[in-house]
Amino acid sequence: MREVDAILEDADLLDAVFEAQGQRPPTRPPPNPLRGCDLQMLILKHIRNWSYETLDREVRANLVYRAFCRIGLENVPDAKTLVRLGQVIGSEVIYP
Repeated sequence: MREVDAILEDADLLDAVFEAQGQRPPTRPPPNPLRGCDLQMLILKHIRNWSYETLDREVRANLVYRAFCRIGLENVPDAKTLVRLGQVIGSEVIYP
């Protein structure tokens, strides 16, 4: 997980993610901005081959996953929010 964490600090990857998020069509209310933990959660979903519901449940319950996702004791984004972010960012950006 340390290697993945280092990769997630890559400025080009973060720029691509924020650019993809900026191309969302306008909605009401405005979409939630991408938090640092969201990208880590999407990567964890991919690595573990989990559904969004499983990701939500596992990160809520596991302190190691919370630490990796940099959530600590904050609220974990729910599965519905993560689905939307995953659709906006797209697999081409996260998993080139």
